[in-house]
Amino acid sequence: MVTDVLQTKLDPNHLIETTSFMRWLKQLFYFRWQERYQFDTAARSAIEQAVKAAEAGHAGEIKVVIEGHLPLNTALFQGATGRARDLFASLGVWDTELNSGVLLYINLCEHRVEIVADRGINAKIAPDRWLTICQQITAKLGDNKHQHGVVLGIELIGQTLLEFYTVLDSEAGNELSDAALFL
Repeated sequence: MVTDVLQTKLDPNHLIETTSFMRWLKQLFYFRWQERYQFDTAARSAIEQAVKAAEAGHAGEIKVVIEGHLPLNTALFQGATGRARDLFASLGVWDTELNSGVLLYINLCEHRVEIVADRGINAKIAPDRWLTICQQITAKLGDNKHQHGVVLGIELIGQTLLEFYTVLDSEAGNELSDAALFL
């Protein structure tokens, strides 16, 4: 069971996502070709290599999920924050041996970035640190530098884990795939 999950939002004043017909319409009319255009084979490989590099020196596990748009039922009732929490659970990011999983979720349609960290990491890292990383990624997405934004975010998460979550690599193996998941 997922407990003590850290959730970082880009807009701290918007603490509760409510039913939104406008969000649903925005997701409905999102064109998936944008995702394939921004993240070609080379970009996907660069993201995977960034995850491998960012996981060096600590036992933290980084999982990247990039989603073009939310499923329509999620868009209507839940939003990107709820989707990130659901993926954190369903992908087993919470289920690492040392409670060291971090999900980096990016919704391209809304340019929303969510970071969800497991309780082992949550106990050591302040939410403001995650918020700063989310803001830096969002700035790159806004400048149409998608690959650079994702890689930058992965690097910053890796640096944060190395700084605050120093657990030896030998204590846990690579439990989550380094390849980004594109939905």
